[in-house]
Amino acid sequence: SVKNGRQLKLKFTAPDQNEMDHRNALQHCKKQGLRLPTISELFDFCAAGSPANAEGRFLANRCALLWSTTVSTEYREFAWQFNGETGRISSNHRISSHRVRCVGGG
Repeated sequence: SVKNGRQLKLKFTAPDQNEMDHRNALQHCKKQGLRLPTISELFDFCAAGSPANAEGRFLANRCALLWSTTVSTEYREFAWQFNGETGRISSNHRISSHRVRCVGGG
């Protein structure tokens, strides 16, 4: 969207084929001069152009189960992730291993 005549543009990397825990995912993106996306950015990117299915969820084929940088406010040892197969957002323990897509300015 455009705000005050400016538009935010983000560029997402291809999903990394290796799964990693949250700490390593953060470091992986930082080494590339990028960052993990927020859960909102990840949901918007993964759901863009994907119609909702009968249950009201998005089915985005371009996103697997991906880490976000957003940490649970209730349980700090958990971070939010997006599941591209079901369109659901959930939290998982940060020591779990999942795939990563980094983001930076477009």
